[in-house]
Amino acid sequence: MHQSLLLVAALGALLPITTASEWPHFLGPHFNSTSSDTGLIRSFPEGGPPVPWSIEIGPGYGGVSVRDGEVYLHDRITGEADLLRVLSLETGEELWTFQSEAPGRLQFPGSRCVPTIEEELVYLQGGFGHLICVDRALHELLWMVDLATDYEAEDPGYGWCQAPLVYEDLVIVAPMAEDTLLVAFDRFSGDEIWRTPGAGSSHSSPMLFEMNGEPQVVFLSAARDDSAPSSNSGLPPVKTHLAGFEPTTGELLWDTDAYHANYPIPVPTMVDNEHLFLTGGYNSGSSLLRFKDGEEGLEFAEVFHHPKGSQVHVGVFTGDHFYVMANENNNHPRTRQKEGGLMCLDREGNEKWRTGDDPFFGRGAMILADGMLIIQDGFSGILRLVEATPQGYKQLAEADLFGMDDRRDHNMWAPMALAEGRLLLRSQDTLKCVDLRKSTAGS
Repeated sequence: MHQSLLLVAALGALLPITTASEWPHFLGPHFNSTSSDTGLIRSFPEGGPPVPWSIEIGPGYGGVSVRDGEVYLHDRITGEADLLRVLSLETGEELWTFQSEAPGRLQFPGSRCVPTIEEELVYLQGGFGHLICVDRALHELLWMVDLATDYEAEDPGYGWCQAPLVYEDLVIVAPMAEDTLLVAFDRFSGDEIWRTPGAGSSHSSPMLFEMNGEPQVVFLSAARDDSAPSSNSGLPPVKTHLAGFEPTTGELLWDTDAYHANYPIPVPTMVDNEHLFLTGGYNSGSSLLRFKDGEEGLEFAEVFHHPKGSQVHVGVFTGDHFYVMANENNNHPRTRQKEGGLMCLDREGNEKWRTGDDPFFGRGAMILADGMLIIQDGFSGILRLVEATPQGYKQLAEADLFGMDDRRDHNMWAPMALAEGRLLLRSQDTLKCVDLRKSTAGS
């Protein structure tokens, strides 16, 4: 069996049972921005793809989750409250909302989180550190924890951005206080079950992987280290912690600095049963790590390191190749965009191709589905379908959905979702549903 299929099978044993075409949490069913949807269109009609509905939303960066035909969006009432909005996937009709007080303003205002949907409950973590659990049937708050107050945690910069992780009867989040990195709560009561010692800060999210045959919570963080040499990232020197924890107890299983993230944002990605891929901005670059069992837990070795990386979103892996957005801060001035763009790497780290500024894509998001890369341009919101091939950049279709073609960065950085052939993507004021099904496009 192909290694990527082995990975999907292993992850499937760990995750809640949902239909294959749902998107119940951050990065989709397998935590890798990959969908099993097939039968998708590979070209757009002259007027663009069908957009069955579009709604106004508040500013922000929170993507959506989808389960049971319902779309869950983290929105904000600016300066006042976090807002959970639940919509019909078919029509965009607002089915119900839940409001939770969260006064204040964040740098880069608006939402951050992607909700995590379980069969009966939904979990949401706001930018000010409020973790809430809402009953899906009653539309009522079940419990709430204020991570900032209860754990004496400071804003990690730009607010808390992590997505809650559910494992069995636990929900796992990252307060990132001086003495507490991760905490697991009973997901029904909100009672604390375990916590781990502090290990710096992060904008990455805890992930659930099977490694060495065992489920593990994997988290990437960085702690300031004034004894380390300064880097050219423009940030203080840090020591990176890529660590694995036993999910029911929080026991530290391993900790490595084999990948150096100056400012962790993208999550690690499981490639197969012995490799992790990591990417990051701020001159962190992209690395493939091989892991194996050692005397003191897993041991890691670097297979390759490429100097370019993705500042916000994960890369995707298919056909023995990685597809990554090279979009660090220093690539965003127009004079430097030729150094970035979408790139394809092989398993040895060799660059097969890179788009540079034609197109650049900004800090856009990407989903792998049906042999295609579905990409939203982070500058303009332009939607592009690209064939996932190492033979060069092969664009299949393009549509300007938001009408912003002035080449300014309109901050369309939120992750997308794909469920039942419907793509959900947003700008700073609009959420759109795009129907990518061949059956409804007549092709």
